[in-house]
Amino acid sequence: MRRRDVMRAAPAALALAASPGPLHAQPTLQPPSAAEIEARARAARDAIRDRMEARRAKLEDFRGHLLRLLADLPLLERARGFRELEYRNAGLTGLSAAFGPAGIIPASARSLPPAWAKPLKVAEAVPTAPTPSSLPISQDARDLIIEFEVSSAAIYAQRHQAPTWPGGNSGVTIGIGFDLGWCSPAAFAKAWSGILADPQASALSPVCQLKADQAEAQASQPTIKAVKVTWDQASAQFTRFLPLIVGETTSAFANCDGLAAESLGALVSLVYNRGSDHSNTPRRVEMFNIANLMTAKDYAGIPAQIRAMKRLWQDVPGASGLVERRELEAKLFEAGLLA
Repeated sequence: MRRRDVMRAAPAALALAASPGPLHAQPTLQPPSAAEIEARARAARDAIRDRMEARRAKLEDFRGHLLRLLADLPLLERARGFRELEYRNAGLTGLSAAFGPAGIIPASARSLPPAWAKPLKVAEAVPTAPTPSSLPISQDARDLIIEFEVSSAAIYAQRHQAPTWPGGNSGVTIGIGFDLGWCSPAAFAKAWSGILADPQASALSPVCQLKADQAEAQASQPTIKAVKVTWDQASAQFTRFLPLIVGETTSAFANCDGLAAESLGALVSLVYNRGSDHSNTPRRVEMFNIANLMTAKDYAGIPAQIRAMKRLWQDVPGASGLVERRELEAKLFEAGLLA
């Protein structure tokens, strides 16, 4: 073919190539068959069932672990002496003078020996307490906190109606882990208003802000031992106080509203025991990591961080209960991930 004929034929060839035809037919999408639809639905049902069974197994493991620990009362009682309430939001304690701008006791104060127990001077301007949160935590989470603070309602009635001193740097403690050593008289009065009778509150007010040796000495005084806080009173105050700890938790960690009640409850238990400070320091690095994971919504990485905290108590005499508590919190968080 001559060059001129080729040039004439080219447009026609391009048009033919671009036109729809057998070589360029679009595939026809066929709707799924009834069998395929049923297979997909069955796979979805199986996935939900497997997830529910895994969640149920996690919760059964958690509850069995918690029940076994209830048989070891000395372990639980020793663990109560290892609270880290110096890392709690200052607005809950009313102890603003010793706290830094973020409401956390500065590192210089944390380094003092456990015998440090002098009263803190309360400043006029007290940091604002966290806003109470209505986000629910699970009953399992409540049971976890109660067991590690007072074991159970029955054991509370036998052993804890009178004020106690758990040990360590704790103060005189009443109710479900309410530590007067880390509380100003004003904060104590507000927290227990309408629950404790005035004579009881007046007897306890002088021991506010006393910790360690001073608290131990005061806990055995007749005027202190004469105070009795019933289980109903303790439970009422716990129910009132818990939303504040939930609020402290949600203020410290982003996206808590994206957690199931079990996972949120695990973090609330952690904050109830260790406070909410998540500064990037050697003792708080796992809390720092949890805050970053919560911000990124990388919830699956959080149980490992809770377990990593065990390093703090692994070799500390009498602190094995804290190791158990962190394991239980990790298990409960994992159960929530399967909700």
